Amino acid sequence: MSLESAFPWPPSTPLTHEERVEVVSRWRKTARRLIIIRQKKSKLNYDRFRKADPTFQIGELVLIARLRKTKNTTKKFIPRFIGPYQVYRKVSPTCYAVEDLPCFRKKRLWRRFNAHVSQIRRYSVRRETEWCPNSNEYENCDEETDQNEITSKDRNQHRESIVRAKHRESTVRAQHRESGVCVETPNSICLSSGKSGSTN
Repeated sequence: MSLESAFPWPPSTPLTHEERVEVVSRWRKTARRLIIIRQKKSKLNYDRFRKADPTFQIGELVLIARLRKTKNTTKKFIPRFIGPYQVYRKVSPTCYAVEDLPCFRKKRLWRRFNAHVSQIRRYSVRRETEWCPNSNEYENCDEETDQNEITSKDRNQHRESIVRAKHRESTVRAQHRESGVCVETPNSICLSSGKSGSTN
């Protein structure tokens, strides 16, 4: 392909080869600068919702995400994590080397492999606590329930009294509206005369 077909000459103001190369290089620099600015903006928008990678200490117990293949078993019954394993060393900021626990090692033979931080989860031991009922606890619970019932009754009574007062006020206003008498309440309007009532 010739240079004329790759970079066509403008028909109105023809340029020399050196001038054309200079213009194209300037366009490329401008395009490169705009692309870098756009990439930085996209990176800032993406990093706002990204969490920092977790860090693990050497010797910490972790679980590794692996998909094991078993016969005559559905995927939902297969555990998604295997382990626990022990962190051996940090290969990179996002990669760790893990190995079998000393209790599971055989004679100088054990597994050691690398795992990404997205595949690693911290291993937590399940703790079970025994429940011992105590008579004092039951008494305290009964007292608390009684107090809660009393406070709830007071709230219900107060709410009912407010509803009754509002209903009584609305009925009085309706009666006065039918008779054409102005009720002396704030911001009230007489239907018969069209004048606003005044409060003393």
